[in-house]
This record gives sequence, structure tokens and C-alpha cells, in this order.
Amino acid sequence: MCLILRQDPMKSNIIIAVLLLPCLLAGCTESDIQSTDDAIGCTYSDADNYNSTALVDDGSCVYSKLPDPIPGCTYEEALNYNQAATEDDGSCRYPVVDDPVPGCTYSDAFNYEMNATEDDGSCIYDSDGDGIIDEFEQGGCTDASANNHNSSSTEDDGSCDYDEDDDGVYDWAESDGCTDANATNYDSSATESNQTMCEYPFVMTLENLEEFLADSNNDGDPDGFEASIDALRNDTAFIRVIAVEESTEEDGLESDTNA
Repeated sequence: MCLILRQDPMKSNIIIAVLLLPCLLAGCTESDIQSTDDAIGCTYSDADNYNSTALVDDGSCVYSKLPDPIPGCTYEEALNYNQAATEDDGSCRYPVVDDPVPGCTYSDAFNYEMNATEDDGSCIYDSDGDGIIDEFEQGGCTDASANNHNSSSTEDDGSCDYDEDDDGVYDWAESDGCTDANATNYDSSATESNQTMCEYPFVMTLENLEEFLADSNNDGDPDGFEASIDALRNDTAFIRVIAVEESTEEDGLESDTNA
């Protein structure tokens, strides 16, 4: 049977139109008309004024007693969450979480603790892996062959010096030699002067002359030239020594002495 709702001035035109249209399309007649008073009412069965014939709820439901609450755990993250519960009863249970294990959680740290679950800021680092943590490293020259080697340094800082005299030539490339151009063994390739190596042509000094005059025949006895020696000591004049040439009769030549 088709249901046609008579329009009630107090009811919504929209509701009437929605319900009437399908019925008219189906060919309902005037005899099939039902009062809107019976078609609209409280459609909730738990209400005190529930209308079993009502097709459209009009918001008139009355409840003399509210539904009893459904106790249970209403927190979704709990293990025993109850979706149907309307009132939390404090029964929620949660996964057991172990106490955090403090320690260094960074794997590149010197004191990394693989069992730690909470970083406590204790990480220390040994960047070069020499067993000395970075904050205790001491910079300096660690090369024992450098002239500024620092035995207490633990970290080479590139300050090693290999040119002790700062002459632009590394110590290992230095070459000792005589650098006096007046010497007979002057070494132009020497980078490090060593004057004890220099050799010079013989030059007779006053001391040498004194020794010669005091014992000119080299027999160990004074030759009587002491007065001449004293005069030489007090004479600032230039002394010229003339070579003496001797020849013997054995050579078939007469003895000739020039002085």
C-alpha cells in the first residue's frame, strides 16, 4: 500500500515533498492517504514516547531514565581498550616500559654504549683513534727528526721545523764546507759554513820569523840573533825576507850566499 501524507500546516514542506513524490509516482490514490500525525513522531525504541508507526523522527523523544553507562577502558592506546564503553572505569592497562638505560648512544663516540636506550650526554670522541680523546690531545711537532720535536705532543699540528738556522735549506740538505773565498779549499756549494775546514797558503808571521832567527841552522842552539829579534819587535817597518840559495862544491859550484 502506498503512503501519502496529508500536508499539515505545522509540518515541514520538505518532509511532505520527499514522502509524497515516490507515492505519487507509484500511483497512490486518495484512499491511501495517511495522516502525517501518525507518520511523524519519536522513532527511537528506547524512548518513553516511542511511536512504532512513525516514519520520520521529529525530535520529540522523551527519556525518563538515561541509559546506564557502559563502564570500561576508553583510552585507545591501552591494551584493554573497550570501544563500547561510555564511561572510563580506570581499568586501562598499558604495555610495560622498562626503565631507560642511560649512556652514550652515538656509535662514533669513543665510549659508545650499545645497550643504552637514553643518551645522557656523556659521549667523548677520539677522532684519530690514537687512544687519546680529543679534548686531551696536545698539539705540536711529533716528528723526532725535526729540530722542534715536542715529545709531549700527542697530535701533530704541522708545525715541524726542519731548517734550524732559517737559511732556506732543510737541515738534511745542508752541506758543511769552507765558505771563505781566500781559502785554498773554498767550497762554493757549501750551505753551512765550517771555518775549521778552511786551508790557507803559508804566511810567515813575526812569530815564525822569531823562531827561525833564534835557531836558523836548526841545531837547537841560539844563533846570536837575539838583538835582531828585539829590534824586529820594536820596528814597524816592512820586513822583506829574501830566499837564500846555497850551492856546494860537491855540485861543482862555488858556495854563494845572498842576503
